[in-house]
Formats: sequence, structure tokens, C-alpha cells
Amino acid sequence: METLNILFTSVQFLRSRGGLAHHIYRLAKATAELGHNVKVLTTEHLNTDDVYRLRKKDNLNVYLIPNQLGQNALNEIVRGTLIANVVDQFRGVDFIHASQLAAFGCLSKKISPLITKFHGVVSGYASANMYALLDFKYAHLLWWYSLASLSKNILSFPLQMALERKIARGSDHLIAISKHVAESLQMQYGIDRSKINVIYNGVDILSEEKSEHDNEFDILYVGGLGISKGLPYLLIALSFCLRYLPCVSIRIVGYSGASDLNRRQTLFLVKKLGLENNVRYEGYVTGDRLSQLYNKALICVFPSLYEPLGNVVLEAMAHGKPVIVTSRGGSAELISNGQTGFIVDPISVEVTSERIKQLLLSPELRKKMGTCAREYVAKTFSWRKTAEETIEVGRKLIY
Repeated sequence: METLNILFTSVQFLRSRGGLAHHIYRLAKATAELGHNVKVLTTEHLNTDDVYRLRKKDNLNVYLIPNQLGQNALNEIVRGTLIANVVDQFRGVDFIHASQLAAFGCLSKKISPLITKFHGVVSGYASANMYALLDFKYAHLLWWYSLASLSKNILSFPLQMALERKIARGSDHLIAISKHVAESLQMQYGIDRSKINVIYNGVDILSEEKSEHDNEFDILYVGGLGISKGLPYLLIALSFCLRYLPCVSIRIVGYSGASDLNRRQTLFLVKKLGLENNVRYEGYVTGDRLSQLYNKALICVFPSLYEPLGNVVLEAMAHGKPVIVTSRGGSAELISNGQTGFIVDPISVEVTSERIKQLLLSPELRKKMGTCAREYVAKTFSWRKTAEETIEVGRKLIY
């Protein structure tokens, strides 16, 4: 097959926290390993007057646009516009693969066919805040989470939605990371389904499955500490578990945000629910340390109120762990309910609690589900497959 010249653009890459940065790095790397010429144009927190700075990483040419902006929604919009000032210098590529807001910088200067990958839609995150705000049953525990998140994003949500509409309609083709995201693009922005390809993320598979003999705790949660990831509901469900499993333990991994507000809110809720002896916050963890935590847990729970797909779900399954996910978003597409994990409604904390208890009290069920989960992701998800499907979309645009 002919070697292609491909430009990946993203507002997050090297040192950014979160699934998007990891996704772009692994996808670009897998594409280069297939023999294509890959360049990555992104933004980075650098103090320099250079228009951009070239860095090498794993045989990738990474072009960093310097800026002094923090990692939040409004700043990501600004960083997307910074790409417009530089992208014109990359003429000659066969196509551009832009991640969501980075596409805004590419629309103004269409130097090549533009494929935009949608990792979610902002209305999903907005609705997650409203779900919790209108949940009167647990309003006394959750209202400050929702208000804090809404107040932080009240300006960025409308602007992001307007940009998403412009990007979705202006791009030559769209890639959605799940069927759920594809359906959202159709319904909210009137995008024809023929313009959207669903391409799931890949995942790295361990060479061997670990046993439970090295288990140190019961539950692992990996994700943001805000309301959209549903962590407060998991903590409430955990408080229900204390009646039957008083020593149940959970480790929380996640970025607390620049203001540290989410961490302080979480620790306040932990204290209010009487979970101080059951919960341990690990902070933001990646790489080998995160892999160790997956191996040391019995189960993983991801109770998102909105989740476009869930890289952490794939990671947990790749580590042979049974998972509990929710029906709101794309995570449910990854799970065969009752075989590789359980699917619950995120606000039905009693059901979540029962599923946790069911898995923790049954080593045989955990083993069966974990093995099925690992076998499924090993057969179905790889970064090579994600790269091949992405390249195929690009070829159809070119030819």
C-alpha cells in the first residue's frame, strides 16, 4: 500500500492529563509503525518565542506550539485557534486527522482533506451536571458538585457547542469513538450517518494475566473527580456496602483539577459518609504504577453519568478485571452484561451496591468475568486496528 503523509492535530498530547492525550499519542505511534509518515501538531506549556518547537518522541515528529494556558475548557478553545496560525506550514500532507477542538484551527485553512475525531459531545457533560442537580434523593450530598461544575463551565458549554456544530458540519469526514457519540452527532448537529465512521480506541494487552494473590484492595476507580464521572454516586453505593462488607476498600485515581476543588469535595463526601477508613486517594497516576493498581484490585467500577467510551474500561478489561459501568454513554458498548461485567444505571446506587457485593463475595464469578473480559478486548481492540481503520477512512477521502 502507498505510504501516506498524515498530520495529527490535537490540543493535548505530551504532558497533558487525560484519555485524549494518550489516545492521540498511541494512534500516531501505531500509524507510524504501519510505515506512514506522521507529524503531530499540538500545543504545549512552553516559555519560548518560537512559532513552534520540534521534538522527537518514538520516531514521531512532534511540533509544539508554545502557550502559557492551563488545561480547562476555555483554554482548550483558545489553543485550538493557535493551530490555525501554524497549520498552513504543513501543506503537502495527504490528510489531516484533527481531534475535536483542534479541528477549529484547521477549518479556516483547508490545506488538505480534514477528518475530525469526536471523543464526545459537550451536551453530554452538560446533561450529566443537570442529572445530579435534579437528583432530589441525594441532593443534600451532591448539589455542591453540580453547582461547582456548572459555574466553572457556564461560559464554555455554549461556546463549545457552537464550535462543535461548526466543526462537525465543516469537516470532510467524522470519526466517532463509539456508536453513542455517532448518534449524538446525528441528532444534535444533523450530520448524515454516511459522513461518520465509528472507530473504537485501542488498548495495550499485558503478556500474561495476573492472579488475585497479590490483591491489596477491593475496588479501583480511575477517572476525573467531577460529577460527570459519577464518583460521588460510587461513594454513596460504597456506603451501602458497609452493611455487608465493613472492610471494603477502594482506591481512587484521578486528576483533581488545577484548583484542587474536586479533591476537597470528594474528601468532604468521604467524611460525611463515614468512609475515611475505606477510601484512599492515589492522585493522578499513569504508566507502570497505574498498571500495578489495576493488578492489585479485585474489580473496577466506572459509574459515569456521561462517558463517550471509556479508555479506563478497556484498560481494566485488558488487566483481566470484571468491570461495572453505566448505561449512559459508550461504555455499555464494551460490555456484555453478566459476562464481561455489569451495566447499571449510575444513579441507582442500590443496584450498583448489589453488583459490587455480588462480585466481591464470589471469587469464581470474578475469575470468569475477568478472563472473558481480557479475551474479548484482546480479540477486538488494538491500536494497530484503530490506525488501520483510520487510514482507510483517509484513503477514501483522497481517492
